[in-house]
Amino acid sequence: MTVLTVLPRRTGWSTTRLDWLFEKVKEVGYPEALPLSVFLGSGVVPRDSRDDNFNQLGADLSKYQLVRKGDLVFNRLRTWQGGFGASSYVGIVSPAYIVCRPTERVDARFVHYQLLSSPYLGELTRISKFMPPSQFDILWDDLKSLRLSVPPLATQKAIADYLVDKTAVIDALIEKKRKLLDLLAEERAALINQAVTKGLDPTVPMKDSGIPWIGQIPAHWNIRPARYLIDSKRPIMYGIVLPGEHIKDGVPIVKANNCRPGRLRLEKMKRTSKEIESKYKRSRLKKGDIVIAIRGSVGSTEIVPEELEGVNLTQDAARLSSSVKIRSRWLWYLTQSKFFKGFIQTRITGATVKGLNIWDLARTPLPDIPLKEQEKIEAWLDKQLESFDSTIFRIEQSIKHFKEYRQALITAAVTGQLDIEAAA
Repeated sequence: MTVLTVLPRRTGWSTTRLDWLFEKVKEVGYPEALPLSVFLGSGVVPRDSRDDNFNQLGADLSKYQLVRKGDLVFNRLRTWQGGFGASSYVGIVSPAYIVCRPTERVDARFVHYQLLSSPYLGELTRISKFMPPSQFDILWDDLKSLRLSVPPLATQKAIADYLVDKTAVIDALIEKKRKLLDLLAEERAALINQAVTKGLDPTVPMKDSGIPWIGQIPAHWNIRPARYLIDSKRPIMYGIVLPGEHIKDGVPIVKANNCRPGRLRLEKMKRTSKEIESKYKRSRLKKGDIVIAIRGSVGSTEIVPEELEGVNLTQDAARLSSSVKIRSRWLWYLTQSKFFKGFIQTRITGATVKGLNIWDLARTPLPDIPLKEQEKIEAWLDKQLESFDSTIFRIEQSIKHFKEYRQALITAAVTGQLDIEAAA
């Protein structure tokens, strides 16, 4: 079943292939032109306008492709996620991208939005080819035959203009919410850091910790490498090196992207075969263990809930276990503090894929304090952070609803279900 079979038929709209509206072009030899890139949610933008693009420019920019205003550009590996856009800039993009120039019959902005609609994103995923571990490549031979339902050019322009205005308003609201989240996250982190580096008693005698990024700590605290505080019978380690393809009824495994709130859940986890997992019994998890990403988003952590007892790790995540010297929740709070993050940030290696060595993780300096004091601090933090976490959750839900509304609006407009003149 193609995407067009589930779309309503509209008077004046016609069915056509993508390559009848666009010509694939490849103009090279413009090394001085502005480098561009395609970002999810942003489309085609100048590379230097973003500070989160970690891909390096090629050595020979003369091989990069020229993009003109109005061209439709596809990041082949991210097309299935919405990695494409109609360019408002003249510049150059990676030789691996697909650049399409519109004919006089089409407004590239309309097609950009149409491909972002729910039915078409599903179709783009279907015709893409899986590239392990988590990418999907799309070829021009498959993309060009994608069938589109398009209205007359004047209607295309009206729909595109309407969506440009409306999505800009929604995106601005989302951005405000995200900035508020950043502020709350900073305040939350500061509260945790103050408690786990200075304690709760402001009158207690202090001493120099000997750690530049920590400064003074309570005089009765000691600093020890993490390996001396962790359960010696369950040492710090990572897990399965080659978990293979996802097995529907297999054993759940924790990857790096699972090591953060909201992601350490069964429905978010990949699974490996029981045969492969059985060779890694030592890296199985227990309730209260702390899992930490040691590849990619290095340093993100989460605490293992009871329902995940017995699941395993991959080589992208490591385990920190509580012991008679350190409580589980106290340890989790420590991983969010300068004690922990300040050290591992200096040990992260790799340019394209960042990583943290297990030996360095085991040497991370942590405070060794009485168990009763650990319990008191973690209880205080639990109470103080309750309102923070509640507010953060509400804002995250608000962002989610804005995104859902944006998607629904785009889908209704580009499939002819929304009367643009009336809506405007």
